[in-house]
Amino acid sequence: MINRYSETTGIAGDIGMSPFKAVLWGLLVFPLSFYILFWNEGREDLSKIAKTAIIVNSEIKNQDISLENKLISTAGVVTSEEQIGDELFLKPKVFLLLERKVEVYSWVEKKISTNTNDRTGNEITKNTEIYTTEWVNNPQKSDDFVHPEGHSNTKK
Repeated sequence: MINRYSETTGIAGDIGMSPFKAVLWGLLVFPLSFYILFWNEGREDLSKIAKTAIIVNSEIKNQDISLENKLISTAGVVTSEEQIGDELFLKPKVFLLLERKVEVYSWVEKKISTNTNDRTGNEITKNTEIYTTEWVNNPQKSDDFVHPEGHSNTKK
């Protein structure tokens, strides 16, 4: 889901749309919003993503390099006979390293600022905030968003 907000400062930002044009625009956009909402909410099924995980048998030694950075699933006891260590801090012993990457599906705010000049030479600054949902390690604080309404992230 992507939300975009724009704010224009300068003389051009002060000139608004006539009420008649605004009503016509609203009548056009209102039915279109239902289609967009239906399309957006129905396009991503997270259970299908989970079903794409590669199942790895924990009882069989697996050194398949093609599984690197892939979504895998395993159950059972995981062991290793490889001795890991350094001579300075860690005595060589049998260790197993399990790296877990936890991500949260949350709102991300991206800010874009563009400067242009109008016909009279006045500088106009357009600030655009784009809100998308992404998988991230550390979600942004939604209280710090320019438009926090409708974009709340879970607190740690």
